[in-house]
This record gives sequence, structure tokens and C-alpha cells, in this order.
Amino acid sequence: MSETAVKTKAIEVNGLRKSFGNQEILTGIDLKINDGEVVCIIGPSGSGKSTLLRCLNLLEGPSDGTISFNGDVIFPSSGSLNLREVRSKVGMVFQQFNLWPHKTVLNNVIEAPLLVRKRNKAEAIEKAESLLRKVGLMEKRDVYPSSLSGGQQQRVAIARALAMDPKIMLFDEPTSALDPELVGEVLKVMKDLAAEGMTMVVVTHEMNFARDVADRIIFMDQGVVVEEGPPSEIFSQPKSERLRQFLTSVLG
Repeated sequence: MSETAVKTKAIEVNGLRKSFGNQEILTGIDLKINDGEVVCIIGPSGSGKSTLLRCLNLLEGPSDGTISFNGDVIFPSSGSLNLREVRSKVGMVFQQFNLWPHKTVLNNVIEAPLLVRKRNKAEAIEKAESLLRKVGLMEKRDVYPSSLSGGQQQRVAIARALAMDPKIMLFDEPTSALDPELVGEVLKVMKDLAAEGMTMVVVTHEMNFARDVADRIIFMDQGVVVEEGPPSEIFSQPKSERLRQFLTSVLG
């Protein structure tokens, strides 16, 4: 579990709302994520967890509220950071792997550094190979995604996100599309990142991962933060009836 003695805010969200048509999905979220902190977001399907994550990376435009990144307001647009800069500083790993099927593993990882960071190819390849070693896939550098298992593809997706040297990593249920026996290899990579001090926000159904790795857990339901706290409190001493019901349903 990462140390959070230094309370420098990586992300600050105030009054965040998001509607799709007449349906309000997020109904006023206040949230602070500190540098080096691992925050897991849990809750039932449809509670707004993934929408919140997509708003943090501006993949969805919020309807109201403010989002700040390292003290710079990114929503509403302040002009100090453009959208490409925001997304280069905040890596995101999705439920689906979204790898380029016509590119090798190595070329999937170097694509964004070459195009967005404007790195020279030798530098990008050196970085990519280091990351592939990190996720245990160096031997797969020259194969295509179709030859990989789901767990391997997700590990490539993590390496691809890390290739941009993000300050923060967002994970949107990264193991939900995997067969159960492949979940552990992805969670191990994420645990290693947490141990290295990476700031992480993880939407997950993996309660054991949340219990073991998170500094703080946020429980959402119906578009609001119902309860938050350290894992020891969330799992052992839930304050709200709704959280108690949820934990009973998922843990038995």
C-alpha cells in the first residue's frame, strides 16, 4: 500500500454532474485524490463509477462542476492545459483492451509516444521494451494481439498507457472481460504499480484487490458517493445500510 504522508492533490473534483439527455448519472460528486494514493471505486452496476472515471479523463464532458489536475483547472477549460496534454498525463485502461489488431505488441506500445510525445523511434522502442519486461511480455514484442490471451492483451494495454509517462493511472474494471484464471496476472501488474507509488483510481469488482491494495475506498450508488474510507473501515465497519447491503451481496 502506498504512502500518503504528502497530501499533494493529484485530482480535485467539486460538484461534478453528468447527464445523458434527461437522465442524470452523476449528481454532485466531490472527490480528492492525493499524489501516490490508490483509490478503488466500488458499487453496483449503473451507479456512475465508469462515467466518473471517463469524466476525470474528459472522455465524457461533464454537465457541471469543476475538475482540477495538479492544481490546474481542466474543466471548465481554463486554457492552461489542452485536451491532449490532459490525456497524456492521465493514462487509462479500459474493460476492453482496444489494441490495434494490425500492429505488433511493440508497435501498439510505441504508437502514442511517437505521435503525441514526438519521441524518436529508438527512444520509444527502448521505453516500450522496458515496459514489456515490467508486465512480463517481452517475449511477445513481435506478435499480434490476436495471438495473445485476454490477460496478456490487458497487460499490453497497461504497458501502452505507461509508455506516455502518465502521472495518474485510471482503470475502468480492467479484469471484468477476463476469464477468472487470467485475472490474477493483471492484478499483479497493478499491485506492482501501486507499490511503486503510482497514483491510481480503480473502478473494480475485485473486492480482495480493493481490500489489499487501496489506501481509500469510495462506495458509489445512484450517482453519488455514499461512503468512503480506508479498507479496514469500509469492509469491517460500514456506516450506511446501503453499503452493508452491497457488501453482503458481493461477499456473501
